[in-house]
Amino acid sequence: MASWRERAADVEALILDVAGVLTDGRLQSGPDGEGLKSVHVRDGLGLGLRRDSGVALAIVSGRHSPVVQSRADELRIEHCLLGRTDKAAALKELLQAWDLPAAKIAAIGDDLIDDGI
Repeated sequence: MASWRERAADVEALILDVAGVLTDGRLQSGPDGEGLKSVHVRDGLGLGLRRDSGVALAIVSGRHSPVVQSRADELRIEHCLLGRTDKAAALKELLQAWDLPAAKIAAIGDDLIDDGI
């Protein structure tokens, strides 16, 4: 069986959930009811380094969020699929967009809904 390092070296694309993965999992509301999220600057640096190394990046979230779209734009993450509760369908979309087999993609989620990615 290949080590985790060997398997990681084969990854050509990374799919990330947002709440609990790129945030600490808390949901906060602003004065107008808008959703606020806290992200860590080191995650941004790490994702930028990964992107610059040639690994394609995507965010798939069950929620619609201008904050997440803005962060994806800032980090130059080309695929930001928001409001996508059917994460298996989102994965199929990304497989087609990237023209990659699933074995070349890593996904990080933290909830039952993320089981489809």
